[in-house]
Amino acid sequence: MKIKCEYCGSFIDDTDEKCQFCGAVNSHLVRKATGIPETIEELIAFAKEHNLPLKEMRYFLNENYTGPKAIGIYKDEETENFIVYKNKTDGTRAVRYEGKDEKYAVNEIYQKMKTDLIKQKEHKAQSPPPRNNNNQKNSGGLTNILVWVMIIIVIIVILGGKRACGSLFNSSGAYDSVPGYSSGYDYDYDDSDSGSWWSSDDDDSWSNYNSSWNDNWNSSNWDWGSNSWNSGGSNWNSNW
Repeated sequence: MKIKCEYCGSFIDDTDEKCQFCGAVNSHLVRKATGIPETIEELIAFAKEHNLPLKEMRYFLNENYTGPKAIGIYKDEETENFIVYKNKTDGTRAVRYEGKDEKYAVNEIYQKMKTDLIKQKEHKAQSPPPRNNNNQKNSGGLTNILVWVMIIIVIIVILGGKRACGSLFNSSGAYDSVPGYSSGYDYDYDDSDSGSWWSSDDDDSWSNYNSSWNDNWNSSNWDWGSNSWNSGGSNWNSNW
């Protein structure tokens, strides 16, 4: 559909972001649905839909936050410009974008969110989950039981050996006459069936995590859930 440019009067498509003749922003732009937020309100709804913890992330959408360690976007009421900013650790501000193009401004924040989310998920994948205290207690109890079982077995073997020796020796210390006994006894121990009393698996050992990110980025990759966000992992002293 053709519409008239408000500045030069030329006819342009309603899907054009800017007038191709004078470069003015098309305020009546009809945007196509892509699933990517293109306005500040859409970005806020998008973050809520995917459970992104904006406060922990230090993202301030539609707000001119002046404190340190902050990334935000808002529309200035006086100039009607959209401003994308980052406040550093010392409170100084770096302006990423200032202009009339809301779609461009929102996309700057959107891409920054995506980068930060990838880093957080990689960090989460490389960090082992907390150890289960119940499993530790159960493992300790099992170990004690096995130790006692081994002690009892050793006692039984020792007592049985003494009784066997008593039957083989007489009071003078000579061997009793035992049919089939050979003084050239060969000790042949077969350890093929020997096993460990305790599994070598350790709850503290972790399989190798794949920290690589799935290149097929889709809407489900944005889901964060109820996990805590480590905002300290960001480089707040850079311009972006």
